[in-house]
Amino acid sequence: MQRGPVDFLVAEFREGSFHGGIATAIARLVEQNIVHIIDLVFISKDADGNVDTIEIDALDDEAAGFYAGLDGEFGGLLSDSDLEAVAVELAPGSAAGLIVYENVWAREFLAALGEAGGNVISQARIPAEDVESAFAGLEDA
Repeated sequence: MQRGPVDFLVAEFREGSFHGGIATAIARLVEQNIVHIIDLVFISKDADGNVDTIEIDALDDEAAGFYAGLDGEFGGLLSDSDLEAVAVELAPGSAAGLIVYENVWAREFLAALGEAGGNVISQARIPAEDVESAFAGLEDA
């Protein structure tokens, strides 16, 4: 099976807690077959700089309720060094969600590209700020 591009995203929460609306939004993307969750880990850093990582299946009852219906593989892909790299960037008293996901929407396109003898030779994510700046420049012109 052709796999779509795989991305990761780290979302920091300065208040140190996660909101159920995030889980709902992710679940909708999965249900619509836009993304497939490969791994999802939560990381928190207390005011003293102590770090705790929590796999989705180890969440407390309240948080687990938000993510209970989320379909995905959850586990094994992220290493301890991946989690440590995120933890270093976290501000004390904050938390983060680290999600690795496949862009399922691209599978059909990539299969067709391959059947036509083509292949992807470059791919990059353009930072949102750069996109907004470029569109603002168009509006000004």
